[in-house]
Amino acid sequence: MKTLDILTKEIKNKIKTEINNADGNEVFFLLEIDFDNEVVKNIEVLARGNKNMAPAIINTLPKNSMVLHNHPSGDTTPSGADIRVASNIGNKGIGFAISDNNVDNIYVLVEPKDIGEVKEINKKEILNYFKDDGPLSKIMDDFEYRNQQLEITENIINNFNNAEISLIEAGTGIGKSLAYLIPALYWANKNDQPVVISTNTINLQQQIIDKDVEFLKKVLPFNFKADLAIGRKNYLCLRKLKNIGNSFNNKDNNSFKKIVDWAEKTKTGVRNEIKFNLKSSVWDEVASDSDYCIGSLCPYYDDCYFMKARNELFNSDLIVVNHYLLLSDALIKNSGYSTLPKYKSLIIDEAHNFHDVATYHLGKTSSFQLNKQILKKLYDKKYSIIPRIRNKIGKLDVKNKKEIYQIIDQNIIPKIKTLEENNKEYFFILDKFYQNQEQSSIIISDEIKEDETYKEINDKGFKFHKNYDDLMNHIKRLINQLKIIEKYDKIEAELQELKQNLNTVNELAFNMLFNLEADDNDYVFWLEKYRYNDKYISHMSALLNVEGHLPEMLWENLRNALLTSATLTVNESFKFFVDALGISNYNEKIVNSPFDYEKQSRLIIPDDIYTPSNNAFTSQIADDLSDILRTFRGSTMVLFTSYSMLDNLYKKINYKLEEDNINVLSQSKYSRKYIMDKFKAGKNQIIFGTQSFWEGVDIVGNDLKYLIIMRLPFPVPNDPVNAARVKLMQEEGKNYFFEYFIPKAVIKFKQGFGRLIRSKNDKGIVICMDNRVINKRYGKVFLNSIPDRCPVLEMNLREIIDYVAGEG
Repeated sequence: MKTLDILTKEIKNKIKTEINNADGNEVFFLLEIDFDNEVVKNIEVLARGNKNMAPAIINTLPKNSMVLHNHPSGDTTPSGADIRVASNIGNKGIGFAISDNNVDNIYVLVEPKDIGEVKEINKKEILNYFKDDGPLSKIMDDFEYRNQQLEITENIINNFNNAEISLIEAGTGIGKSLAYLIPALYWANKNDQPVVISTNTINLQQQIIDKDVEFLKKVLPFNFKADLAIGRKNYLCLRKLKNIGNSFNNKDNNSFKKIVDWAEKTKTGVRNEIKFNLKSSVWDEVASDSDYCIGSLCPYYDDCYFMKARNELFNSDLIVVNHYLLLSDALIKNSGYSTLPKYKSLIIDEAHNFHDVATYHLGKTSSFQLNKQILKKLYDKKYSIIPRIRNKIGKLDVKNKKEIYQIIDQNIIPKIKTLEENNKEYFFILDKFYQNQEQSSIIISDEIKEDETYKEINDKGFKFHKNYDDLMNHIKRLINQLKIIEKYDKIEAELQELKQNLNTVNELAFNMLFNLEADDNDYVFWLEKYRYNDKYISHMSALLNVEGHLPEMLWENLRNALLTSATLTVNESFKFFVDALGISNYNEKIVNSPFDYEKQSRLIIPDDIYTPSNNAFTSQIADDLSDILRTFRGSTMVLFTSYSMLDNLYKKINYKLEEDNINVLSQSKYSRKYIMDKFKAGKNQIIFGTQSFWEGVDIVGNDLKYLIIMRLPFPVPNDPVNAARVKLMQEEGKNYFFEYFIPKAVIKFKQGFGRLIRSKNDKGIVICMDNRVINKRYGKVFLNSIPDRCPVLEMNLREIIDYVAGEG
């Protein structure tokens, strides 16, 4: 099969379009080939460069593909670098070709080869690891044979070999991380293809990289490379450090000096290495930033921490990301950009969070702060891009200097100043409108749109947006003037940075217009204080129709995917989960925890108290709860669904507990990390926690023996996303309470319940203060969700003290 025969007219036009979008510079393309039909089925931009070269991103390329890049000069004769790259990838069966900018003349150095079927991983060999006399038993001090672990491992092996989408609910204590890591690493090693693992919490990411991966390097019979992928803002930018450092004020200058000292020692340039206190605003000044990045034109490119980390990913067998980064990458992949190397195998752990992350992350935000940041990047201090371009032009002998100065001084700078005033005025009057409303968040409904005051505000918003359009036109004119400078290479770095900023302005303006129009039924639009300390409110939107977007964005691009968690089902059904994510044609498996919940746990439900929705609830239970907590003498976590109830009860009972030297670690007073460290380190400690303590908390042994769930964790009805989904379901004739509220609450309830028993030696008691689980018909759904054979006891609140004393 010859390359020239499989390049269709449509594919050639796509290549030409991408080259034109890159201003005729060099572009590296990946061509995916369908050998059965002898056609190029898809193209992807791997990298863009200048007139003479482009980064050769070739370390991880899929089989049955080829690389093509253009020579802007029109001469398709390969350079020495071209021949080295062609030799490197050609040995792997990947083709390599050079074209002119019009894709008329193509020189093929290496024809692509059909590699054929993927190589299956050996089920018997992998399952042997988990048996009584397997490799794990010989190295792990606390190894314990679990039939459940063997069962899910076999399902995961089938997932890879049969190219499936699999859903596995694996109960606590099964050891699912090793169950998916070993097959994943075997697959990556045998097929020379990376596997991506996505988690929701930093704790699990660190466990996989620092604990599980390091352990498996001692166990597996082959070498492998695993890396953690984090967002670029976590990396130090050396160019910023050099250019921006002198601009720090006296207050922050000491922090800057510490960063400089740290920069001389660090090997990774990652912020979490820093041990000294550092304000986010100071870090932002030196953090890697796509607007500031000029790629290979940067004098620090070879030492760039972010680029080094990204290059490492392209050599990795296993890449661990978080859900946000995974979705961000999926969004931009179709645009020709990519954060992660191309992958076809995906494992999503903590998958119960994935729908919520997608809902909010795929929305759009417009805020005073976002506008302020981009305008400062353009024109503020002397290191902002516009002043730097003006200063650079002043030092060059260019014929169109007058035209450049005119665009900058008479168009761009005045427009930026106008936009700064627009920003202050618009969000100030929007804030006044917000303060006159009763709700904490305001959905932009048809009624709100018809409000005369809001109409006037929105008109100002559209004028604000129009000024962004004007600014972008002026920047484009400036870019065109800079391109025609004879000594183009002298200004090339600044030009590249200006283009990056233009892209950001374009995205910001699009998001603003999108939220102003508020006219897409797939989204909900609202106003709220995005962060508690924001001076102004923000325009927010979230994607309601996740199930309609994820298939094309993610699932359809994968060969196989595994989604797993301890909590994916409601009444032993995956229906709610798969419907929310738009998943079809999947295999499912529920594997219960190996723990003996009949002996290790109890669920107690007081039957003589009000429901938490009753205003008298906290007053009624306060004294008894205080006595119960004094009886427990610590080792207790109390889970709330709101800060208001937490604070109310804290004020009512804390002084009594203090008299008995019992310390309440309230989330309204302390950070999550402080609470966890203090709880594990000391005696007589009690946690009062809200949302973030319902999951991701792993406390083994006697440190945690009692768990109190104050209220069933139903979604907040007036939350904009929940309210919008309720409205949609009502319009469709669905019962939102049974089809949305109960499933969401059950999954959260299961997560909360799972905080207690974390090992086979743990014992403990769960008290659910919300007796709707026994008094309401839907309560059976919650009780059906707790682990098998866990005893459920009903008793008066005061009887709990005697019961616990008897158990002890």
